[in-house]
Amino acid sequence: MSRATEPQPPPREVDPAIVLRELANRWRGAASLEYRSEVVVSHAGEFRLDLRTHIILRRPSRARLVFRAKGFPEANRLRVCDGRQIFDRMSGRVGDTSRTITTSLARTGRITDNLSHPLDEAGYCVAQFFSPTPFVPPASFGGGDLGPSKTVARRRRQPPAGKNRAGREVFEIVFTRGNSRDTLTLDALSYAPLLLVRVGEHGGSVQELLRESFTEMRLNPLLPSALFRWSPADDAGYEGASL
Repeated sequence: MSRATEPQPPPREVDPAIVLRELANRWRGAASLEYRSEVVVSHAGEFRLDLRTHIILRRPSRARLVFRAKGFPEANRLRVCDGRQIFDRMSGRVGDTSRTITTSLARTGRITDNLSHPLDEAGYCVAQFFSPTPFVPPASFGGGDLGPSKTVARRRRQPPAGKNRAGREVFEIVFTRGNSRDTLTLDALSYAPLLLVRVGEHGGSVQELLRESFTEMRLNPLLPSALFRWSPADDAGYEGASL
């Protein structure tokens, strides 16, 4: 019998407060973060945006954010924050040398402010690194006066089909309020996010709005300051920043 067909033990319920506290402690205690992900942002009947991201962050306020879209070049974006200024370049085509936009971080307040829709949704994980309660949904989540309900289950996640390796233990955290639901899957040892799925109401129907699969996640990597300086290659066009 293959691993894929072996009977799996049922998920075990875990106290959400313990898992969320440990997640917050690890993220708040890290000075830097680097991750790559594949993101799908979709509104049924309107659009579907497929992105690859490469995100590099360092406290208190430095960042390099790269968003590359598949089949949607106007969503390509490079944002760099050196701690005082935010530099932005959007490029609809290779070789686009349109003007770089620079804004004061003091004026915007947050590194993710003024990201155009739907990149603002794809930048959700970026904001979590600077949040005191990482991945706890915002007050607007689902509407209503009460906070979201929280459940956490620990289970064994099977490897992808065709991969001859053991599965891994994961925590599956589900936040629910009204018709909104966030499901966050974490590695049970490192607390590294593996998958975030957001379901909500849009256009009169409940649908999946966001799916982010994390392909690489490193807390506390050594990041040289040069990464957070706007370079001539960055200014020459979006293709100057590699993903």
